[in-house]
Amino acid sequence: MHKTSEIARRAGVSVRTLRYYDQIGLLRPERGAKGTRLYSHQHLIRLQQIRLLQFVGLSLEQIGRLLEEPRSLKDSLQLQVRVLTERRAQIDRILRILSQGPDDLTEVMERIEREMNMDWMQQFYDPESWDKLAKRAKTYTPEQQQRDQQRWVDLFEETRQHLDHDLLDPKVQQLARRFKELVDEFTMGDPKIVEGLRAMQAQGARGVLHEPFTDAKDFLGRALKAGGLTLAGSALS
Repeated sequence: MHKTSEIARRAGVSVRTLRYYDQIGLLRPERGAKGTRLYSHQHLIRLQQIRLLQFVGLSLEQIGRLLEEPRSLKDSLQLQVRVLTERRAQIDRILRILSQGPDDLTEVMERIEREMNMDWMQQFYDPESWDKLAKRAKTYTPEQQQRDQQRWVDLFEETRQHLDHDLLDPKVQQLARRFKELVDEFTMGDPKIVEGLRAMQAQGARGVLHEPFTDAKDFLGRALKAGGLTLAGSALS
């Protein structure tokens, strides 16, 4: 059995950390005759597991649950390996931007932001759909992105001028068809990409498809339904 100071030295943690782990029930030592904390070899192994799981990015709460369910530990570690691999790939891409990018700091930051947005978006698409989007993104220039963003802004601003019109008004239906064309262009007519886009917006999507044009987007969604139009087999609401 080892005292707190000894186990702390062997594991490379502070005595305060061990006391905190005891307090929250993450690593409970045995108690000596005078209440002294005593740690066994099994305690040391558990402490090493805690440090490993912290290193791969898990919270103490998550670690506590995993250590109580050993069968899920392997799956969790495999998931964290994938997350860290993706994070490393993102860092590598950002390093390439910094080393090969232009001297204009604003342009460098815009490219990094686009890269981070892509990583954020990926969670909402299945691998096949994401592969299609990623391939297109490789040839999608900043000029094209700015052009398409302006197309959305123009559509939504024009739609706002017709929010008090009937959904079946010819002009409203024309705007709804433009909305469908833009969405279908982005999704390439793929229903799975449409579903990913819906999920992304539900989680607070970045860009002009969310704020500050929610009123116009919702209106166009209702106009699509009223006119019997769909987006790649699924309505976007």
